[in-house]
Amino acid sequence: MATAPITKLTVRHGTLYLLPLDAVTETELMARASLSSTDATRFERIDPRQEQRRKEWLGSRVIAREALATSIGYTPEGRPCALDRNDLHLSISHTTGWVALMASPYGPCGVDIERASRPAARVANRIATPDEIGLGTPFLPSNPG
Repeated sequence: MATAPITKLTVRHGTLYLLPLDAVTETELMARASLSSTDATRFERIDPRQEQRRKEWLGSRVIAREALATSIGYTPEGRPCALDRNDLHLSISHTTGWVALMASPYGPCGVDIERASRPAARVANRIATPDEIGLGTPFLPSNPG
């Protein structure tokens, strides 16, 4: 069984973790995630025909477990949080073939991951402040590992 590695990158206000999903099966992700009964119930509600969505959801749990030794919960506002790590703030994003999780001890954080072929301008005004847009478009190589 191939094991997809988690790439760890130190960023300005935290740490970014990336997990490639193309070379990993849902079965492997399920084994690596070690879901609680609550998370297993949540996972079962994701339509089995949505294979990519299921892998993305599991991938975020794999990162939380293996890289941060925690599980993912949600705040009343719907933001992801580390269930037993009050010292961390989390943000999760995914795109075809990748899942990203940012962890910050400094306060709320945000990450968005998109394929380089997808125009960011379409969503920039929904996800970034005018000051952030003025900074330009940071990017990562298509294969950071």
